[in-house]
Amino acid sequence: MAFLCIDIGGTNTLIGLGNGDFEEKNRMKTKDFLSDIEENTRKVLQNTGYTPEDIEDVAVAAAGPMDREKGVFYPPNLSEDS
Repeated sequence: MAFLCIDIGGTNTLIGLGNGDFEEKNRMKTKDFLSDIEENTRKVLQNTGYTPEDIEDVAVAAAGPMDREKGVFYPPNLSEDS
């Protein structure tokens, strides 16, 4: 089993995987990551040899203001129109 961690920042998104020792596996521009979260996460899993079934827990960190009613957040360096 493995753990998936996604840190969505205003400029970059870091994706890490680990099963004891945490290791950064990918870094990409947040705007690119948010354009297709599912596909970008799937690619990272494929490139590391993990499958979705291997993931036991997921942690997501996101900086910036949130609109809980709409279920969205706004990373600090990206506008709503980005």
